[in-house]
Parts: sequence; structure tokens; C-alpha cells
Amino acid sequence: MTYAQDEKIENLLESGVLPEISQWWHGMRFVFNTLLSRRPLPWRRVSKHELSHIYNELLTHCALVDSPEQYKLDKLGLDTIWPKMSVLIRKNPGLAKFMREYGVHSRFFLQFLYHVPQASSLGAAFGEGHDMSGKYTQIPQNDLMYRFSAQDEMFVWLRRRTKMVQDRLKKSKSVLFIGAGSLPELRRYDFPLGQLKQRVVGYDSNLALRAHLAEVFDKPLETYGIDYHFESFEAAFNDKKNWGQYDLVVANGVLSYYTKHAQLENMLKNMKLMLADGKASTIMFDLQLMQMELVRDAVVLNWRTKPQIKPEKSLQVAVSKVKKVCAKLGLQIMKCEFNNIGVMFYVKES
Repeated sequence: MTYAQDEKIENLLESGVLPEISQWWHGMRFVFNTLLSRRPLPWRRVSKHELSHIYNELLTHCALVDSPEQYKLDKLGLDTIWPKMSVLIRKNPGLAKFMREYGVHSRFFLQFLYHVPQASSLGAAFGEGHDMSGKYTQIPQNDLMYRFSAQDEMFVWLRRRTKMVQDRLKKSKSVLFIGAGSLPELRRYDFPLGQLKQRVVGYDSNLALRAHLAEVFDKPLETYGIDYHFESFEAAFNDKKNWGQYDLVVANGVLSYYTKHAQLENMLKNMKLMLADGKASTIMFDLQLMQMELVRDAVVLNWRTKPQIKPEKSLQVAVSKVKKVCAKLGLQIMKCEFNNIGVMFYVKES
């Protein structure tokens, strides 16, 4: 499978055509709208009239699609998710303001919010998502969601960490994905899926992924030699058949949920058990770093998980924490790569 959209969205960002966005205007003013609304003053509430306006603007935008059949499908999709989304918007003035300024100008944004924080919502990083009708497809460049996907720091990081893993993945004979999600590492940037002689095993306990994996892979996973387990990472760690079997263990978007020293130590200890003997065997994982956009995502866009993700205060804090845990476990950091919002660790046995 090839995804020209992957390179297109990268080229748009790297071309310099898009100006740098103001983090204040793009994020924190919406956060303050939400936080100030916690005081029960009438002018800080979202009225039924405002909700009605947002709904009508969304419907008007959908009507611009030059297809009566598509409009009917879009309206059905909007009416399906509106009961849930209208409740979220009514409780959150910052989200209502964000929808008025941005969301109503997209056939994709409300569906993106509806699917947050499921793995399917992360496809936006690569220019894909559910349109208003609910169909998973490519986001057109003239849709505002495309610009959001290109510039959002979290999505920039998702694209970058995918490429990092792919560079190592192409050299690996056996790989274990912890928190495998929708396996973008195997699908993006013309990765030679199913063409390499390697063993690929993934673990993720989210049963909702079954439907999304069917959306993004054109054939059953086993056709490509992928052994996917809808089980927790504890199941992977407890299965002795996995011990000492992999020259690459990947945990993208996982360890920021387990940031206490004891939790991080337990995760790395178990991932170390999975490593095959040899200097080339590597653990790759990332940690999120606290930035304004993460605050906006959690407070305004309702990007909340159980347990809630806990970004590190700074790059220095993240590196220091991982160094201490690695030293205790007989591991060492070989390399770190980072941007404003995330850091990727390459770890091997000492």
C-alpha cells in the first residue's frame, strides 16, 4: 500500500508556505475560555442558541459539497454524533469558541473530536480521518482539518516518531509492538509491508481497533505476517514464549501513562526480557513533554484518557528519569531524538 498523502502533508509543512502559528491565538485563549467558565456566570455559559448556530454552520458547510447524495450522508452522520457532541460543547465554552472559529469550516473536525482519543483519530496526523458521513478517507487540502493536521505539534511528532521507528524496523528480523494501535509504522511512507523477512507481533487491548484496522489495511493482518493480539501488554510480558525473542521492541505513545519511577522501571524491565541476545537489540519508546498544545488538547478538545497521560515537565527531566531507571536495570540510552512535544529513546542492554 502507498500513501502519497503522507509525503504531501510533510512537504506542505516543510515548504515554508505555512507561516508559524501563534500558540497563544491557536491554543491558550480557548483554554482560558474553558477554565473561566467554571465560575457560574451566565455570560460564560454556552447557550442553546450558540449550539444551534454551530450545528447550522456545520450543516451549511456540508451543503457546499456538490453532491445531494453526499449531503444526505453528511447530515445523517452529523445527526448521529450530534447528541453526544452537543453535550460536550455545551459544557465547554472554549470548545464552543474553537468550533465557531475552526470546526464549523470542516467536514472532518467534529468527527475527529467524536473519535478522540481512539487510534482512528490519530490518522489525522497523516491527512486521514472520518468525514462527516463517518467514512474514513483522505482529508482534502482545502479542508481546514488538513491545515490543523499539518501544523499541530502533536501530529508533527507522530509523523516524526513513525519515521524513526521505520528506520530501525527495516533492519529488524523480529519486532514486538507494545500498544500497537493501528500500526502506522507498517503502513506509512511506502514502508515495504509484507515484503521483509521478519516476524511482527503486536499487542493492544483496545477491541475497538478491530474495526479501524479493517479500515486502514486492505487485507487481513495475517496476510502480511502480522501476529496481532487484542490483549494487554501484561499478557505479552507474561508469555514466556516472547522472552528473548525480539531484536526490536517498540512502545510508542505508551510510557507517558506510566511515568512514576516504579512504573517506568517495571515497563522497561519487562521490555528488556523480550530482547534477543545481541548488541543490536533495541527498545524504542517515547515520552511526551509538557507544551501549550497538550493543555489545549486536554482542556478544550477533550483529549482525555484513562489513565490520563502525564507529560514530563521538560526534556531534561525526562532524560534524567530514564537514565536513572536504565542504570538500575542494566540498560543504557544509546540515543535521543526530540522536538518541542516529544522525545524518543533508543535503549540497549549495557
